[in-house]
Amino acid sequence: MKRSGCWAANYCALAHASPLIYAKGPCPIRCLILIQTGGATQEADESQLWLELLRDDCAIRNPALNALLNETEELIAIFVTMVNQTKGKS
Repeated sequence: MKRSGCWAANYCALAHASPLIYAKGPCPIRCLILIQTGGATQEADESQLWLELLRDDCAIRNPALNALLNETEELIAIFVTMVNQTKGKS
């Protein structure tokens, strides 16, 4: 799916790329929530990767870095829960 800054373009792209979301009927709000939380999950996951690279490959030892890693893990867990719960709603 092509990434766009316009939520409407993302909505249309998701509607064409993922017809399974519409298995129980179209729900624009649910789809919008899935787009936003899915994107947030990807961004948090990428942030976690870079933070781990700083820690492991660059040997940066800083309590603030560890706090950021913990926060990133918590955010990912929250976003994944939101996506799963949104997909499970009828």
